[in-house]
Amino acid sequence: DAVLKPADVGAAIKGLVNAVESGEISSEQIDASVQKILYWKARLNLHRNRFVDERRIPAAVGILEHKALAQKIADSSLTLLKNDGFFPVDFGKVKNIVHISFQKKDVDNAPAVVAGKLVSAFPGLTTHYIRPYSADEVFDKILQSAKKADLIIVSLFYQRLVYKDNGPLPEKEQRFLRRIMRLKSASTVIMSYGNPYHVQTLDGATAFAVGYGEGGFYGNQTIYADSFIKLLKGEISPQGHLPIYVSDKYPVGSGIMY
Repeated sequence: DAVLKPADVGAAIKGLVNAVESGEISSEQIDASVQKILYWKARLNLHRNRFVDERRIPAAVGILEHKALAQKIADSSLTLLKNDGFFPVDFGKVKNIVHISFQKKDVDNAPAVVAGKLVSAFPGLTTHYIRPYSADEVFDKILQSAKKADLIIVSLFYQRLVYKDNGPLPEKEQRFLRRIMRLKSASTVIMSYGNPYHVQTLDGATAFAVGYGEGGFYGNQTIYADSFIKLLKGEISPQGHLPIYVSDKYPVGSGIMY
């Protein structure tokens, strides 16, 4: 139940009072926190008018200026963690592109959105989806398609479970992807949406890129598909750096630029 009941509020206040009285939290810290809240409420004029005109929301939220800024942030933060001589790409040699999309959830709109962006950018691209419990026949079909490809693009939509795990690919999917990477050792490019930890187990990729930004606890912000396409086309160069520690090989600040 996301709604706070009066009893819950009362218990929270009582707990805060007890914490101050026991010396766990100082009254000065409480004053400083309250001052921050009041400052920002005043900056937003909430002390004069705390109501929102719902009719004005479309003209104030998600406008073109906001979308352009979000895309600029995505372009600047896209991080290249592995590049075994793949980037920059010579698309004059690329005729047949196969896109393999791995998704953690049965129902997820992001993979289809990303696939649509990729096929718009690269007409003729073929997308295959691997979902939870995909049959062996699906893997076999993808393998046959991959054998004929000049370039394999892998999209990963395996989000972290916050405080539990880093969203690892199931063993079956890992084995299959390693087989693809061995088959196309010079042309398998992985793009992970929101989860940099996959690079630890998929280090055999020709190139590995990651985009950030989490919707709730999930890392599948599709705006990074546009950035990834720009990277493939040579319209941008990678500028991002890891904001977290992934491993000794990929510490904070990791990121390839060229």
